[in-house]
Amino acid sequence: MGPSAKARKGRFFDATQDEVRDAGPPAGLGRERQTPFPGSRWRRAARLVAEDGHLKEFTRETMARMERDLGVELDWVAIDHHNTDNPHTHVIVRGVRRDGVELIIPRAYVSHGLREAARDVATDRIGARGREDERLRLDREAHAQSYNRLDQAIETELGKRSEILVQRLGKGRDPAFADAMKARARELARIGLAPGNAAQRDPV
Repeated sequence: MGPSAKARKGRFFDATQDEVRDAGPPAGLGRERQTPFPGSRWRRAARLVAEDGHLKEFTRETMARMERDLGVELDWVAIDHHNTDNPHTHVIVRGVRRDGVELIIPRAYVSHGLREAARDVATDRIGARGREDERLRLDREAHAQSYNRLDQAIETELGKRSEILVQRLGKGRDPAFADAMKARARELARIGLAPGNAAQRDPV
């Protein structure tokens, strides 16, 4: 069994590499700290917490958003801390732009803009995960052996009619749900349990 997350030695990572170099213990990220760019001035930029636990992905997406907001490419490194009950990432940014000009980050952005960028990234990640979870759930229900909400939706649309074209199922509903209704109708027809003739007239 390998070392726990809390016991692992912290290592710097950046936008593309999971390990930039051996950075020593994850503490004291001051400008005097050894970094992948010796001799450069560094500024502590952010402390980020990923609600879903994927610290590196969250950090990279947030820093990419920061670059878009500021309109400048950033040289940055970050390090994960697992030594508390709330794992988090410290990010430091090189204080000189790639064209040699001093990097100036507006105080308002440091105070509020970066926080909003991180919040937007978190919202996007939660939304994407939620959509994927729903897609997987609909796929399971379309092929389930038990009665579920897709069956109820099909029965509601069938009403007192004896048949309905599968291609018309879910009309006006969310496209993903409508597709799942069609898949469910075909599955029910395959096993001989289709309500009415819901699947028999589906054009080939």
